[in-house]
Amino acid sequence: MDGWGPIKGFSSVGGAAAAEPRGMISVKNDNGVYKVYFGTPAKLYEISTANYAYNDVTRAVGGDYSLADDEYWSFALFGSILVATAIGSTVPQFIDVNTGTQFAALTNASFEARHVAAVGDFLVFGAVDTGDGLNERLLKWSGVNDATSWTIQERGSDEQEIPAGGKIQGILPQYRDALLIQERRISGMQFDSSAGTVFRFQTLVPDRGAFAPRSIVSIAPNDFIYLTEDGFYRGLESRPIGAERVDKFFFNTALSSQWDRVSAQRDPFNKIVWFRFKTGVSSNEVMGYDYQLDRWCYAPGLDALLLSSVATPGYDVDSTAAVVTQYNVDNSPYGPDSRFWRGGIPAFAGFNSSYEFGFFDGANLQAILETEDRALRYPRRAVTERVAALVGSNDWSVAISGIETQGATPSFGAYVAKETAHPFASTQVSGRLHRFRIKIPAGSTWDNAVGLSIYHRDGGMW
Repeated sequence: MDGWGPIKGFSSVGGAAAAEPRGMISVKNDNGVYKVYFGTPAKLYEISTANYAYNDVTRAVGGDYSLADDEYWSFALFGSILVATAIGSTVPQFIDVNTGTQFAALTNASFEARHVAAVGDFLVFGAVDTGDGLNERLLKWSGVNDATSWTIQERGSDEQEIPAGGKIQGILPQYRDALLIQERRISGMQFDSSAGTVFRFQTLVPDRGAFAPRSIVSIAPNDFIYLTEDGFYRGLESRPIGAERVDKFFFNTALSSQWDRVSAQRDPFNKIVWFRFKTGVSSNEVMGYDYQLDRWCYAPGLDALLLSSVATPGYDVDSTAAVVTQYNVDNSPYGPDSRFWRGGIPAFAGFNSSYEFGFFDGANLQAILETEDRALRYPRRAVTERVAALVGSNDWSVAISGIETQGATPSFGAYVAKETAHPFASTQVSGRLHRFRIKIPAGSTWDNAVGLSIYHRDGGMW
């Protein structure tokens, strides 16, 4: 059914981390066990799916890490090896997700890097510091099927400086190939051993790239979303998906000094890419793009600091996991049908501004649905009499704006609640153009809002 649905609020299941989370990944090991890892500026952690404690798995040799304020961890799973990399006085780190209990320095890797991805049979790093300073246009990749092989020209290991296009902002694997996203260019990184080199590079989008590296989100092969200096775009055809209203809203609302730190995460169940951005020094906002329906939504009440997609192992009433035994029907953070309990499939998760881990599967947030200006009897005036909202709830109210000319600033009156004994709210507002707002309170149970039925009468010409 077409329409709009509720946005779930954040509900924590873990305590507060010791410092700001700066990157996160959920993986499934060879034994079918789900593992969740995240990093802070100083440490790496594994989240226990039994009690959601944060277990310190920082390297045993070398001490704490030291990430600068604008650096984040990047993760990639290469076989059973999970690799974590960041610019911050450390070579790339790894842990075996089957047997490992602590991260350690990646064998033979004597460099730092900002980005990492598993591309076919190669582990690829982007924006690399080999000891002579950070080169944000440098790619470096391992030997074939060997994350410990880093000698140039051995087993296919090599490096490539990209001369044009600006900083490397992201690497999107595409089976044996990859898309290389830069500031001002998008290129294909194609596996081709026949030419005497492992990869060859072909410019695919010559004049547009990603302004914010963590805004890049892959949703399907060769289909991805990213933020540039002039708005939001999709795919290799650079289709504008935020043209006019959304782009203007973002650039007018987001803190300009933080535009390049916008982050995004795909919610695979709801088919929405969520963008988190700062509107102040300590305030965050979230808006989402539904890539199936090509629609945008805005979630100003969603407390989100770090977004991720996490699968749980699943729980039932016979489970002895602490997360099950500590909750009952009255204090559970999630409803009985939540993907948190079912497990095995990715759910939208992350950390809130208090550094607490949880899932965005709590109670419904307050919803406000607003129409465009409607010409009910134009050019004559109209007077509204009753409004019925076609929503899956009786708990709603409506506010109406009535203006005289197109382009005038909307002026909404007070909200009027739906009448108890009738399916409508009675409110009289005169104007040539009307705009309607429907408000559904936080915590209300509903599933879909599809439209309005508006009863009105003629208000005359003047």
